Amino acid sequence: MTQRPGVRLGVDVGDARVGLAATDPDALLATPVMTLRRDPNRGSDLRMLLKIVVDRSVTVIYVGLPLSLSGAETPSTQKARDYAQA
Repeated sequence: MTQRPGVRLGVDVGDARVGLAATDPDALLATPVMTLRRDPNRGSDLRMLLKIVVDRSVTVIYVGLPLSLSGAETPSTQKARDYAQA
């Protein structure tokens, strides 16, 4: 499987904050970018996320899928899926 080149962005969705990390263009090393405050009413976190995607020429976005220690889904799992959909 061949990976397409470009920056990848990792998104860690929480109830209060969203953590972002990005790779270099060769996707060899990821470093923290910033932590956004969740803003479900006005969507400023999603707007900032989109700005980062454009500014860094992100080619792939990964949203972390939180699972319980047993591997089962939790309420946070659905929240992450909903955020990814938005």
